[in-house]
Amino acid sequence: MGPIQKMMKDPPLRWLPVEKNVAGPIEDLPPSRWLRQECGIYYRAAARLNANKGWFDAVTLNFAAKREEVSPAKLMTASIFLPHLAKVVEVGRAFRILRARFHAVLEELDHFHTGVLILGALGRVVVKNREAERIISLQDGFGMDTHGRIAVTDPKTRPIFTRALNDAPATTQSASKSSGTILLIPRRSEQDPFVADVSPPPSSRAGIEPENAWSPRTRR
Repeated sequence: MGPIQKMMKDPPLRWLPVEKNVAGPIEDLPPSRWLRQECGIYYRAAARLNANKGWFDAVTLNFAAKREEVSPAKLMTASIFLPHLAKVVEVGRAFRILRARFHAVLEELDHFHTGVLILGALGRVVVKNREAERIISLQDGFGMDTHGRIAVTDPKTRPIFTRALNDAPATTQSASKSSGTILLIPRRSEQDPFVADVSPPPSSRAGIEPENAWSPRTRR
């Protein structure tokens, strides 16, 4: 029985010395031989992080070939970190799923030619989709300043847009029912102006920290 099969049978969150759970000398295994020659690693200990049958999460400790074999007492001491590592992996998996869904929504908005930007503290761009990147790259109504903040190129509209950005988080804090501000942003090319919808974020109780979000789109 190999190390992985052994880990699958044993309870999770328990260290398994790899060199003691292989058939024959560990030096005969190509991966172990490569680790020793290229990385100076010999002794290893692995642990399964969960008992879920849908996926397999594990962590491995690698030790230099020149050091002595790791004692069971030292592995027992290292076991105090296993529940924390397991929780990090568990939470990370949920965030990866949320991230994938979030980016899927942004990609769908690209098809509707709607740019979306989420701004954080000081007005810096935190997240933007490809359509927003395209609109900004035109330098035709919108641009980015040297501090990574969104800027309007039209001098008459610029203060109105800045005030709308500043008012958005204040609107949320005052529990106002205002849904934000809609502006027409003139373009240097004299093509149809962009429609900028500057909206406050959801309540902070939803765990949304950015100060505001807005979306520019071409006027139809």
